[in-house]
Amino acid sequence: MSGMIKRMVVGVLMMFVLAACGGGGSGEGTQGSSSKNTSLVDKIALQSSTPQEQTDGTVEVGLMAVVSDANSNLLSGKNVSFQTVNFLDATIDVIQSTTDSSGTAKAILKAKASSSIQNIQVFATSDSKSSDLSTIQIAASTSGGTVAQSVRYIDLLTSNAQIQTDGSTKVELMAVIRDSSLNLLSGVAVTFQ
Repeated sequence: MSGMIKRMVVGVLMMFVLAACGGGGSGEGTQGSSSKNTSLVDKIALQSSTPQEQTDGTVEVGLMAVVSDANSNLLSGKNVSFQTVNFLDATIDVIQSTTDSSGTAKAILKAKASSSIQNIQVFATSDSKSSDLSTIQIAASTSGGTVAQSVRYIDLLTSNAQIQTDGSTKVELMAVIRDSSLNLLSGVAVTFQ
């Protein structure tokens, strides 16, 4: 009988200890973890991918909104909307309007390719909070097509690995321009100095 009383006393004490330290260790409230939908949105970080030219004459840019609370906990189950500011030729197709366990909602911005530079401002909102404005620039080439990829790599090639210091050696220079996926880019102006 005394063993049963000891187990009950230990059980009751454990409940008090757990209640005093905030519960059974569910992980909520830990910085960077995913919180329940009841938390208030404090911050929306809007990120965008490199513009990609499509065969239908449009340019697509992936948008990702990461939603967190005041303690930087990622929030799941939050509805997010994506919008452009004063740009009529762009549309946004929402892929995932409710944040997942990583606090992320996703969309695709689509704009018509142009022969001039386009600056498109976008933002995301959730629970009456808005992200900062993000400006996406789609650059145009001199041939009238769109340079849909951003320059990430420039390889400088020479026709001769050794050059005389007296200036008697002629060397041809060639710049190879690539995007982040190592695709070659054309129509990009290059200046040698």
